[in-house]
Amino acid sequence: MEFMGYERPDGSVGIRNHVAVISSGRCGNELAAIIADAVPGAVPVLHTHPCVRLGDDNTIV
Repeated sequence: MEFMGYERPDGSVGIRNHVAVISSGRCGNELAAIIADAVPGAVPVLHTHPCVRLGDDNTIV
């Protein structure tokens, strides 16, 4: 088995440094923040643009 991580400067090893919870639009910001708060070390990446429904999306809704 091969370990696909990396060695840190202090000699320890890791597989990730960050966990980002990315919102797809302003309407998802609150949920992204709630999820990030529940996951240790996670950071919410919030969106500044409104939630948009275009073309077929508007027809479905």
